[in-house]
Amino acid sequence: LPAQAASHALIMWIGNYSRPSANLPGIHVDGENARKIAVSMGVPEQNIVVQSNEQLTTEGIGAAIQALSNRIQQGDKVFIYYSGHGSQIQGAGGSKCTEGMVAHDLDLYRDSSIEADLDRLTGKASQLIFMNDSCFSGGQATKGTRSQDKLLGALGAVPKVYLGQLK
Repeated sequence: LPAQAASHALIMWIGNYSRPSANLPGIHVDGENARKIAVSMGVPEQNIVVQSNEQLTTEGIGAAIQALSNRIQQGDKVFIYYSGHGSQIQGAGGSKCTEGMVAHDLDLYRDSSIEADLDRLTGKASQLIFMNDSCFSGGQATKGTRSQDKLLGALGAVPKVYLGQLK
């Protein structure tokens, strides 16, 4: 009989950064919710890998995605989730902006790396879902409204954009 495709998840979240002023309270809840999403998508617990905080330096993010790529087989289904800061910097030579996920060490895991990672994964996976919950992710349509401000204040939440100095 042909082998059946498996489902895998990589859940990454950063709430505590190397510079405490960059910390994001409550991000562990995003990670817990991402696990629930993965399970509801049919990913077995043993195929869910969670990485957080200090594990997710720039090198750590790349290594986690590479390990996922090494683990999956042709035709498998993949769910990747990231919650943490996002940022953008001016591209080289004044070209378009470079965006990315802000790693624990406050270095930028750049969009070019993300694109290469996703290309590599889609070469093997039959389905790939990538949820990037960073930088102004929640509420652009309600930005600046009193209800949004009240909700954020009640939750102790802060926007997921990092405007400080990157490494």
